[in-house]
Amino acid sequence: MSFSCPGAMAETSDANPIWIKIHKPSAEFRQQLPDEAIDYGSFIWMPDQALARSAGQRIERIENPFAIDFAGQTLDPKTATLENRSEWDTSANHAEPDFRLVQFNGPIKNQWLDELRGAGMQPIQYRHPYSYIVWANASTLTENRSVSQLRWVGELLPAMRVPEQSRNSSNNHSHTMALIHAASAEAIVNKLRVAGITIEIHQPLNTHFHMLQIEALPERYLELARIPG
Repeated sequence: MSFSCPGAMAETSDANPIWIKIHKPSAEFRQQLPDEAIDYGSFIWMPDQALARSAGQRIERIENPFAIDFAGQTLDPKTATLENRSEWDTSANHAEPDFRLVQFNGPIKNQWLDELRGAGMQPIQYRHPYSYIVWANASTLTENRSVSQLRWVGELLPAMRVPEQSRNSSNNHSHTMALIHAASAEAIVNKLRVAGITIEIHQPLNTHFHMLQIEALPERYLELARIPG
């Protein structure tokens, strides 16, 4: 369940990788690409340290290209670890299907999204950079060997589901909007009702989401954000 990013992270020594985009590479250069290189036709995307030589190539260097905006902090999910964790930064650790997050090694190809679907992970929404919110169970998320160029997989934490301004609001208005997984909408609504939540509006938004208006005070948002879907 999402209302409408994780807390502070400590970066490791590999937290600021540099990747390069080689525009219109020559045929000779293409014949000597390292294994890490990804060919997009009009450009090559690869780690800077994998570049042996670059004579005559037009190169654009990008520092820390995988950093995601987590609640106002720009952090690499693969090379950063959470510190000063709060309840909002802690996964519910359930195995059932839910919104989760994956990141690829570069600009996303349609083939990779098809491989996600084939592996049982439904792409739901793009998240910059090179990432997707997916619908998947926990075991599917970890058994992803058939998906090309998958760099990182992880949980969509409560702090990523409820905007910070909503979590810290002094407004005790009891009505709020939420998005839930469309295909699982009835089961999710039933769980909310069991939790004592009043559903005021329930309607489809698009193929992936249903929109709810619910009656709930902000102090219950963390509890509700831990409900799958």
